[in-house]
Amino acid sequence: MSPASTPPVSTASTTPGSWQPGLPTYSISSLQSVIARETDRKKSLEQRGVAVVTASSAFVTLIFAIVAHAVFSANATFRDVERYLLVASLAFFGLSALVAAWTNQVDKLGWEDPTVLAQNLRIVEGTAKPDSSTSFTNAMDVVVELLSGVINRLHEANNDKASWLYRSIWLQLIAILFLAVSAGFIMARVN
Repeated sequence: MSPASTPPVSTASTTPGSWQPGLPTYSISSLQSVIARETDRKKSLEQRGVAVVTASSAFVTLIFAIVAHAVFSANATFRDVERYLLVASLAFFGLSALVAAWTNQVDKLGWEDPTVLAQNLRIVEGTAKPDSSTSFTNAMDVVVELLSGVINRLHEANNDKASWLYRSIWLQLIAILFLAVSAGFIMARVN
């Protein structure tokens, strides 16, 4: 669902309490399904962030293996350019892992008091009677407002996560490029 799109609206009256005819009503289930989709998107982005951290760690391990082999090999040495490329590769893999880890930390949700939402949701669903200060219409407004706020913040947080993940992937690609160029120099010199 794009950020500009809105949940389905109908003018049909709802039960219980019956929303006044002609006034728009939002399907609570459609708002909850949007929240579920955004929550799934959040989980997916966080899993991808973990995958980037894992891949960066594997490449760093590979680089350390290459360096260890060179150190313990009698006649293997690295030229300055190869060393600089390996160090740059390590630095970019490290940055990539940090940025990917940050992907899982970005969160702007600030959930509202769940008791207010739950109480008004029970009134809307007809499982609780409104008190003297709350009508069905007011309860519906509160529920829609709270769920819409949750949707907006979840969508913003997911966009931030996607942005950080995108950055970490680019950092990882740059690190892979440095590693590949360094390996190319080493292979050309060995052969």
